[in-house]
Amino acid sequence: MQKPGEYWFLKSPAYFPFMYKETANKDRFIVKALSQIAADRGIEFSSLSHDWILQLRYKGLTHSIYGFYFDLNPAAAATIANDKSALASILDQRKIPHVEHVLFLAPRLSNYLGSDGNWSRAIQYAESVGYPLVCKTNQGTRGDSVFKIENQTELEAAFQHIHTSARGLALSPFYSIDAEYRIILLRNDVLLCYHKEQLYVTGNGHSTFFELIQSFSREMIEAALEEPCFQLEEVPAKGLKVPLVWKHNLSKGAIPQFNINKKTRQKIVKLARETCSAIGMQFAAVDVIETKGELRVIEVNSGICLEHLSQFSDEGRTLAFNVYASAVDSIFNLQDKG
Repeated sequence: MQKPGEYWFLKSPAYFPFMYKETANKDRFIVKALSQIAADRGIEFSSLSHDWILQLRYKGLTHSIYGFYFDLNPAAAATIANDKSALASILDQRKIPHVEHVLFLAPRLSNYLGSDGNWSRAIQYAESVGYPLVCKTNQGTRGDSVFKIENQTELEAAFQHIHTSARGLALSPFYSIDAEYRIILLRNDVLLCYHKEQLYVTGNGHSTFFELIQSFSREMIEAALEEPCFQLEEVPAKGLKVPLVWKHNLSKGAIPQFNINKKTRQKIVKLARETCSAIGMQFAAVDVIETKGELRVIEVNSGICLEHLSQFSDEGRTLAFNVYASAVDSIFNLQDKG
């Protein structure tokens, strides 16, 4: 059984160097990867807007990448994928298991809210699903501005925080997640599939959660203090595994694992394909959670960001490179020439 401190490699200051540092555009993995892929295939590569806009030209065809967004998806499909409540509505209609996301627009968009506004509806929703629940930016990424809400006071604070900058937020029930998976599909082909494994400590029956996390790196301790999934002063029972952070994002410290059993992999790939078909996505990363023996789609990413995966290990870097190479080959019909 895992013991506190056995993740000795986390003590290296070089580990998780990307967690709290912004990467300059020119240093993004996607820029370097696409430049190399283009050179290998004789494709003209150009970069604009401080490396945020990349263009590939080959035999009269131009393909653009904006940030992490390839122009492989229909515009409406990509917009729906990035809108958590819109995606949930379609998946609900198609009877595809998913995590519910209910939209609450910012007060400045009051013309679209009706006379009852947001708050009474939010309270009714919270009472109907019960606490805890999850409050997040409706179009957010990387697990930013995602809050686990325990009571009405926290709900009000989250509403105020998110609505100061976002057009809307989404509320959803809180699920105890047993596993979270990411599947990257390109025109129905699976390019990548992995499990996001959280880091955890194991209770010894006498140390507090705060004491147990001291064996981890400074970055992970900071993450655990910012968004603890356990009360810092509480003592986890002996043998109890407690995640450092309740989120499953790689940007929040989760570790990609590729050893998924065949039966589970078949089920999550099937669910990801059904989801992409439902909204018309061609190139997407689908996140699926397992909770109480059930699989549910939690979100779809139309932007294919592999920065954290590429920085995790040599294997991760190779897999990320191959995803982008497959996309470029598909764009210019070079599958037999790669």
